[in-house]
Amino acid sequence: MDPDATEWSDETYGELKSGCKPIVQATFAKRALIILPGVVVGP
Repeated sequence: MDPDATEWSDETYGELKSGCKPIVQATFAKRALIILPGVVVGP
């Protein structure tokens, strides 16, 4: 993962998303709530 990436695109989205979870867990420990929805619906 590029630690200097600042913009999301189709090419960087997955890598940035997967990199967020361990950072959030390391920063907030047991206070973190990671929600992984199985289905997302909209209008």
